[in-house]
Amino acid sequence: MASRIILDPTTVAREMALRKVEVQGWKRLIQIDLDAAIMLLANLICEGSPRTRGLLEVFHERAQSKAAFEYLSTQEFDDSARQAFLFIWAAVAHDIRRGVADDDILLDALWNLLPRYSGPSLRLYRGEPCIDFDAGRRGICWSSDRKAALIFAQGRNAIAGGGVLVETDAPPDAIIAQVSTESTTGWEFEHIVDHRKLGENSTTRIVSRDYVRVCPRS
Repeated sequence: MASRIILDPTTVAREMALRKVEVQGWKRLIQIDLDAAIMLLANLICEGSPRTRGLLEVFHERAQSKAAFEYLSTQEFDDSARQAFLFIWAAVAHDIRRGVADDDILLDALWNLLPRYSGPSLRLYRGEPCIDFDAGRRGICWSSDRKAALIFAQGRNAIAGGGVLVETDAPPDAIIAQVSTESTTGWEFEHIVDHRKLGENSTTRIVSRDYVRVCPRS
């Protein structure tokens, strides 16, 4: 039987206090010297530091994620840094995308930040909110499992009138990375796709809570 690890409350409190001081320092740095803060973020990513996620959260809070990722899109990172960032992306992809709020900048950065996909063409699926589909917007997180994408189309992304199940045959040069699902939901089989590189061969289905209706090609 494995022994139970008991954390020292004093040590935990000290670490929390140090963490709070560091976060406050990041907030001040972003306010007074944004360029220096962005350079710090790039350095943490290069080091594969676990502190990267915390600094990303502060950039989001300060509405400076777009500026940070615009700089990151111009940088090169080695394989170990890319692998470390992949785990961060798997955990907080939605928050990062919402913070950057510009898919062109985000996708340009992800080509440099994530381990490059090196496999064949894939048939991929995505559950897209109807409101985004009707506006011509496409997401960047896709699944090789149709059932997983359908769950998003019927549930998690079925907002403002339902969801759309989008299917595409993605060429290798449109797939940025394959995300490990061991630490997330396990059934998503997620792939990060640069939708700017997709062809015109996608088919779509409108999905609601009560029925599935075939709709025209996008």
